[in-house]
Amino acid sequence: MPSRRLRVRKGIRRVFVRTPGGRTVVHYEDKRPNFRRCAVCGEVLHGIRRDDERPLPKSQKRVSRYHGGNVCHRCLESRIREVVMAEWAAQTSK
Repeated sequence: MPSRRLRVRKGIRRVFVRTPGGRTVVHYEDKRPNFRRCAVCGEVLHGIRRDDERPLPKSQKRVSRYHGGNVCHRCLESRIREVVMAEWAAQTSK
């Protein structure tokens, strides 16, 4: 039986392997992180490095703009347009 630390961690993936003797055993592997995705539309964010590629400072793992590393540029642009149009409509209705 594997140690408890291997059985409970969510970052561990179970792989069932068939041995030459005919038994099926469980090997434990680390899960590879997926690419970061936009919080609104779910599209893969470009310019964002995965954490396992290379140890880098946080400033090089994020895009240096408002909501960089969390929301894609299309969703951010549409949100800014919505806010500006709402402000403009509020000003013209007075």
